[in-house]
Amino acid sequence: MGFFSRLESRAREIDSLLCIGLDPHLDQLSDRDPQAALKFCKGIIESTADITLAYKPNSAFFELFGSEA
Repeated sequence: MGFFSRLESRAREIDSLLCIGLDPHLDQLSDRDPQAALKFCKGIIESTADITLAYKPNSAFFELFGSEA
């Protein structure tokens, strides 16, 4: 099954087109590091997985950690 078929199937299953942006603002993180950003995003995903069609990471919020992260 292709991406768009899976997306359409999921949208019908949960009756939602909700797309949530993953934007880990530094002032919302427990620490200012990639692990805290990951924990923050996982928390959002875990608490919204039943109603969300897709997630969109905003690259600018992750680029500040550098390429080594």
